[in-house]
Amino acid sequence: MQELQEQIKNEIEKYAEIIGVTVEDAQAVFDSIASNNSLDVNTEDGLKISRSVFRSKFSQARGRKEGENESKPD
Repeated sequence: MQELQEQIKNEIEKYAEIIGVTVEDAQAVFDSIASNNSLDVNTEDGLKISRSVFRSKFSQARGRKEGENESKPD
């Protein structure tokens, strides 16, 4: 499970870099996902579900950011 926790930590850091937020803000997003969905991040299943929802949220945020960049005039 420690390997999974490390993978998630890396994903959170990557999310922060790509979206342009702090790692703390990205971690807060992950934590709120777990909390709002009553997921226990001390279990492998809880971590996996939280990661899946986090990835979905990340994809949406990245899509919005890319859309904003495309609509800006040069």
